Amino acid sequence: MPKYERSKEKWVRNSEENMKKLNIRKYIRLILCICLFAVLIGSLAACSGSTRATPGETASEVHTRHVDVIKTNWLHAQDDIDAVLMLDKPSRLSDKLIR
Repeated sequence: MPKYERSKEKWVRNSEENMKKLNIRKYIRLILCICLFAVLIGSLAACSGSTRATPGETASEVHTRHVDVIKTNWLHAQDDIDAVLMLDKPSRLSDKLIR
């Protein structure tokens, strides 16, 4: 067999092996995408029931909890604003409190 024919056979064999590797890579990517999609859907499904009353809470208890969280968030926001405007600590120049 001439030299160029052997190299051609080797190239064909290598290209077939590369195609098999590419097919395996395609399947791995497909499986990875499916798993990521399943995790995304699962996390969204798990978070969707958080606003409804659970079997251990009534709707009024959930509402009360939400109001408490909003109040707490508002108080923290006010404290942050006071800290930015330097109203949270008394000045050393005055003997009186700012609040």
